[in-house]
Amino acid sequence: MQHDNLDFLLRPLSRGEVMEYLPQFESLDAETPGEPWGQAHWLLDLPGKWEISRVLLREGRLIGFLIASRKEGAVHFHRLAVAANERRQGLGNLLMAAAARGAHEEH
Repeated sequence: MQHDNLDFLLRPLSRGEVMEYLPQFESLDAETPGEPWGQAHWLLDLPGKWEISRVLLREGRLIGFLIASRKEGAVHFHRLAVAANERRQGLGNLLMAAAARGAHEEH
């Protein structure tokens, strides 16, 4: 499912987008607590990852992401980030809801 809004585009994550936006993924990830991911982490194939994970784009720029996979019959959220200047607008909640829908549709 793709969600179009006048301000942003919300869609499932693809391997191609990881490669295209890798510096932006790494930059957003660096703003979050914990050990930063390298390219191998971003490209790692996990059960359901490409169907469940979501990206949020505005004007061709990555403004948020949620990386998730299936783990032991449940959905596991690995990474969630929203650009600092985009926070407090409910975009994290939007990403989580979209991932949950993706997991439901995928399962």
